[in-house]
Amino acid sequence: MLNLGILNLSNNYFSGHIPHSIGNLIDMISLVLRNNKFSGGLPFLFNLTNLEVVDAMNNNLSGTIPSWIGSKLPNLTFLNLKSNHFHGNLGGLCNLEQIKVLDISSNNVSGSIPTCILNFNFLAQTSYKNDYDNFYYHRNDLVMMWKGEERLITKETMKLERSIDLSCNHLSGKIPNEITELVGLINLNLSRNELTGQIPDKIGQLQSLDSLDVSRNHLFGPIPSSLSQVSRLGVLDLSYNNLSGKIPTGTQLQGFSTPSYEGNPYLCGDPLKKCFEEISQEPNINNVHVENENEDEDKLFGREFLISMAFRFIVGFWGIFGSFVLNRRWRHAYFKFVRCGNQLKTGTFSPFII
Repeated sequence: MLNLGILNLSNNYFSGHIPHSIGNLIDMISLVLRNNKFSGGLPFLFNLTNLEVVDAMNNNLSGTIPSWIGSKLPNLTFLNLKSNHFHGNLGGLCNLEQIKVLDISSNNVSGSIPTCILNFNFLAQTSYKNDYDNFYYHRNDLVMMWKGEERLITKETMKLERSIDLSCNHLSGKIPNEITELVGLINLNLSRNELTGQIPDKIGQLQSLDSLDVSRNHLFGPIPSSLSQVSRLGVLDLSYNNLSGKIPTGTQLQGFSTPSYEGNPYLCGDPLKKCFEEISQEPNINNVHVENENEDEDKLFGREFLISMAFRFIVGFWGIFGSFVLNRRWRHAYFKFVRCGNQLKTGTFSPFII
């Protein structure tokens, strides 16, 4: 029994405390206790230096997260404490150099995200050797949350599982810049906490990122333009924060629907409402309509004026010229006046009788 390498007690109705005698199984590699009713804290497992998997998801465990997890389990690759009642901070996890999947979601953890996550060496690299040949204990017995759904982990899919899920806690403070050094991350979920500050400018360094969820926090400021450089991003949720400014354009960020950004009243740009500067640069359709109406009125007035003047000219011309034609006395007087005028200009005058 002391040579036991795998212990899977998942999906039962076990209750009470986890037996401390488990800590004597020094050859233990995988401990799976999820979906039970275990209570109390984790037993002392610091003698299990070969331990690679601890899955205690969905129990009634409580207390602080033991510091020996980070300092005494150097080979730990999979830690799932989701849906328990752990409290305190995350400082005890600082030295998980080989961690690939870390899920502490749905607990009562508080404090800030420690900057020592930079010690997660495996997650800080994008290329790694194929060291999963001995991962024989992953036989449909591990699950994790991925894109909001439970996902089965096998030996084959474990090669792609590189995830940190700290959602649904009481974490506060800023998202540390050190998290942008974990360039191997594929899934990052920090949603439903009390985080403040801005999204790190260098978030775009996480080129392997497929899913990013920082929704329902108190983040503010603009969306970093570097995020548009993460071409693999398939799931994005920035909703219900205090983000502001224009969503970076010309990128796949416009491909996400409104729910990815909603709840940020000062955020604008496609797919949300247009920004003020975009609206101010557009022609005012009402003004154009009014201007067109004015132009039409001017054209109409011009035509009416010309027609009126032409009519008056014709009437005036025939009123005068017709009188000369029809009235002999007027005709003689007019020609007399014209001839007299010409003679006065030339200095000659000779009487005439018509």
